Amino acid sequence: MAVYEGKWRCSSCGVLNQGANLQCPCGNPRGKDEEIFLEPDAPAVTDPALLAAASAGPNWFCGYCGAENVHTATGCKQCSGNRTQSSDGRKVQATEPRREVERSTGMRVRDEPTEAMAALDAPLLSLFSLRKCAAAGAVVVGFITLLVWLFVGTKEVEATVTETTWTRSVQVDQLGPREEGWDRPSDSELIQTEQRPRVQEVPVTVTRTRKATKEVPTGETKKVKTGRKIDTGNGFFKDEEKEVPVTKTVTYDEEYQETEFRTTVVPATWYVYRAWRKVRAEELSGERDPRWPTVVLLPEQRSGNRREEFSVVFLTAEGKTHKHNPSDEGEFQQFQKGSRRRLKVNNVGWLISVK
Repeated sequence: MAVYEGKWRCSSCGVLNQGANLQCPCGNPRGKDEEIFLEPDAPAVTDPALLAAASAGPNWFCGYCGAENVHTATGCKQCSGNRTQSSDGRKVQATEPRREVERSTGMRVRDEPTEAMAALDAPLLSLFSLRKCAAAGAVVVGFITLLVWLFVGTKEVEATVTETTWTRSVQVDQLGPREEGWDRPSDSELIQTEQRPRVQEVPVTVTRTRKATKEVPTGETKKVKTGRKIDTGNGFFKDEEKEVPVTKTVTYDEEYQETEFRTTVVPATWYVYRAWRKVRAEELSGERDPRWPTVVLLPEQRSGNRREEFSVVFLTAEGKTHKHNPSDEGEFQQFQKGSRRRLKVNNVGWLISVK
């Protein structure tokens, strides 16, 4: 387990001292409220004397004069007071503070934050974060409100029918040349079928065995570092450790499944057929009275898919146009050119419905 020496800054002269030193070179002793911190890049202690001091135990403070004494001392070094009237413990800080201040010595040094400052900063930070969250929430609510107003909010306007058009078309199909294959279109003209052997790739699930490893507990435990440093109470820090079970790697046979494709020959139907192919479309359009175009079919032709489209254009008093597509002929016939209708539009200007 590694040991690290902390540091403390003299409250009198501002000099940075090693954790093992109980007194600053200026003569000022380290008080109970002096904070000991550990720098992030502090090296591990290797000196035997420092290691012995670190493992001696926590320092104690005299109950009469408040002086700090090493753990092994039976009496106070300053007033010779009895250790039975002493107390243990001190404030510690894990890292070197970052806020710099000017000391009376003129040296530019880094000061440690106090509990009072931390208590002051916490509410201010919380208030600042709260205000940021409130501002962001207000922006989101405002944006959503705008979207709702634009797309959900509607109004009614008067409009005149200025245009009505319809278009109808009939597709003409013709039988194509003779074709063969394992499959055919469902509406094709079947000429003949026969059974033939067909080679296919058939998926098969197989079980295999492979070597695998796993970790199993041995029944023993070991200590490992947690990544944290804990204060020893005497100017030093040590790695925090925890007990974890010891495991060993064992090899075993593991079964697994995978899919592979195997070639097989099966009897299947072979088709000979002629498929329908689109050759043209007959189309007709107009403004009123929709009708289908007359289709003249040649030999081996048929009438195929039919398509129709209806359109009505409205003009509002403000000069805006709206287009509506009736779903069928019955609805289309309800709109007469020059007639007036009430339209429901949203605030973006999109047509929602026609009354």
